[in-house]
Amino acid sequence: MMRVFFDWLLPASLAGGACALLLFAARPAFVRLGAAKLQKALCLVPLVLFCVLLPLPRSSGAAAVPAVGPVRQVADSPLPAPVAQAAEVYRAAVEAPAAGRAVFSWQKLTVLIWLAGAAALLLLLLADYLAFVRAAARQSAAPQDGGLEQLYRSVADGLGLQGCRLPRLRVSSRVGGPMLLGLLRPVILLPEGLPQDDDLRYALAHELCHWRAGDVVYKWAALLVAVLQWYNPAAWLLRRLVEQSCECACDAAVTRSFSAREKIAYGAALLRFHAARAPAPASGFSAAGRSLKRRLLMLMEKNTQAPGRRVLAVLLAAAVTTGGALTSCAASGMGESSSAPVSISAPGEGASSAAAGAGLSSPQAEKLLFPIAEGYKGMSRGFAGPQEHGGADLRAESGSEILAVQAGTVEDAGTDEENGLYVLLDHGGIKTFYAHCDELRVEAGQTVEQGQVIATVGNTGMSTGPHCHFEVRLDGAPVDPVPYLEQQPAETAPAEGTLAFPVGEGYGHFQRGFTGAEEHAGIDLAAAYGTSIYAAQGGVVTYADTTASGYGIHVIIDHGGGVQTLYGQCSGLAVSAGQAVSQGQVIAYVGNTGDSTGDHCHFEVRVDGVQTDPVRWFGEEIQTAYGLTADQSSAQAAE
Repeated sequence: MMRVFFDWLLPASLAGGACALLLFAARPAFVRLGAAKLQKALCLVPLVLFCVLLPLPRSSGAAAVPAVGPVRQVADSPLPAPVAQAAEVYRAAVEAPAAGRAVFSWQKLTVLIWLAGAAALLLLLLADYLAFVRAAARQSAAPQDGGLEQLYRSVADGLGLQGCRLPRLRVSSRVGGPMLLGLLRPVILLPEGLPQDDDLRYALAHELCHWRAGDVVYKWAALLVAVLQWYNPAAWLLRRLVEQSCECACDAAVTRSFSAREKIAYGAALLRFHAARAPAPASGFSAAGRSLKRRLLMLMEKNTQAPGRRVLAVLLAAAVTTGGALTSCAASGMGESSSAPVSISAPGEGASSAAAGAGLSSPQAEKLLFPIAEGYKGMSRGFAGPQEHGGADLRAESGSEILAVQAGTVEDAGTDEENGLYVLLDHGGIKTFYAHCDELRVEAGQTVEQGQVIATVGNTGMSTGPHCHFEVRLDGAPVDPVPYLEQQPAETAPAEGTLAFPVGEGYGHFQRGFTGAEEHAGIDLAAAYGTSIYAAQGGVVTYADTTASGYGIHVIIDHGGGVQTLYGQCSGLAVSAGQAVSQGQVIAYVGNTGDSTGDHCHFEVRVDGVQTDPVRWFGEEIQTAYGLTADQSSAQAAE
C-alpha cells in the first residue's frame, strides 16, 4: 500500500493538480469563446491524470566507453570480524531500538491517515446522498396530471429522444427544483405545484440533456477522484469545475437554437430556481452564487462559428492537454535521461566496445565495486533463487555509505513495506538493487558514477539489523551477486563452539540420535508446547513451511560458508523464506508436527548439505548448562 501511495498516488496528484489549476485559470477564455462543451471535455484530462501517470519512453541503449583502469579499491576496508564478534554486534543491533524499525514509521502513518480520510469522506458523502434519495423517494409519487407526462414526452421528442427509455418522472415535496438522480435507475424529480409553463419545459430539457450526456456518471467520477485525492485542494477544485462545465454544456445544448429573448427567459427560469440545491453528485437545474453568474454569462455569449474562435478554442485545448501531459511525465520521474547509462569493460580483458555496450554477461567478464566502503562487518549470503533470497545481506554500521557499484541511471528510488528505503540502478545490461537504507542520496532519473554515494546503511523495512541488501539482476531475475564483486567478502561461516542454544525457557531435556545416517541426523530438544525457538546463528531463512518429509513445520537457515541449521516439528513460524535473521531471534515455536511423538524441537547442523553432530557446535558452557556433555551424549547415543 505504501508503494501505491508514494510511487503512484502522490505523483499523480501533482500531475492532475497542475493540470486542473491550468484549466481553472483558463475559465474566462472558455466563457468568452462560448466553448462550454469543450471545457467539459477538457476536464477529462486532469481527471485521468489524477489516476494515471504518463511516462515518456526511456532510451534503453548503453553508451560504450573504452576500457578503463582497475576499478577503485575500497580504501581501509576492514576484513570481516570473527564470527562470535559479528554475532554479538548483530544481536546488540537487533535488541537496541532502531528508528528505521519503528512500528509506525512516518510513511505508514501517512498512508493510514490517507486511508482513514478517504474512507471517512466517502462514507459521509454516501450517507448524505442516500439519506436524501430515500427521503425524496418516500415523499414522491408519479404525476397525476396526464398533461405533465405529455409535456415530458414532447420535450424529449424535441431533443431527438424518440423511442428512448427515458428516466422516470416523479413529483416530490422534498425537492425545491428539478433535478436528475440515480445511476442505474435514473429519475427526474420535480417540486410539487410547478406550473406547466416555459420554465418547466426548460427544466425538463436541461435534465434530459444531463441524462443523454451521462453527466451523473461524470460527476460521480469527479467525486470519487476528489475523495481519493482528498488532501489535494486542486482535486476538489476540479470536481467543482466538472459540475459547472456540465451545467454550462447542458445550457448550451438546450439554448442552441434560442433567440436572444428566449435565452433571457431561460436565464430568468434559472434565477427563479436558484434556491434549490441538489446533493452531490446529482444534477439540478438550479445554481447559486458565482456558478449561476458564470452560467448566465456563458448563456448570453454569442456562440458564433467564426474561424478565429474555432482556432482559439483548438489552441486552448492543445495548451491544456499538452500541459497536463508534461506535468504527468515530470511527476512520474521517468522522462528521458540526458545521458545513457554506460557499461565499463573489465580491466585486462581486452573487451571490445560492442561487448562493453552489452553490459555484464558473466562474473568473469566484469567486476563490480564493493558497495560498502567503511563500516563493513560481514555478510549473510542466502542466495537460493529469485523466490527466496536473491541477494546478499552486507552487515555494516548504521549510516555507512553505500556506493554505486557501476555507473548508470537511477531507475527507481523510493520506499515500500518490505524493502524500506531502496535504490534501483540501471547499468545498461544489468540492474543492481540496494535495500533497507537509512537515507537516500539520489532520486529517480539521476545519472550516477561508479563509486558515488547513493544511500546509507539502515534498518528500514523488514529488517533485523543494520545492513544493505544487495542484488544483481539480469533480465529482471536476481543472480548470485558475490561472483560479480571485485572485492570478494569472506562468508562468515559459524565455527564449532559458536552456536547459541536454540530453545528458550521451557526446555526439559534432549535426546541425541545422531548416527551419521539419514534416519535421525540431529538432536531432539524436548520443551513445553509453544516454547520459543531461536536462531542459533545469524543468517538468511531459505525455507519456512511444512512438508511431508517428516520434519513437519520447520525452518532452514543459511549461515554462509555452506553451513545451515534446521529446526523441525514446530507448532508455528515467526519468520518467512528470504528473511535475514540474527542470532537469538525468535524464528518458530516448539510443537509436535510431522513424524513426532511429543513436544520438541528437532535440531540439525548441515555442512555442504551433509548432517554433522550438532552438539560439538555448541560451546562448553552451553553443553554443560543444558546437559549436552560428551559423556551424556555418548551414553544416550549408545542407548
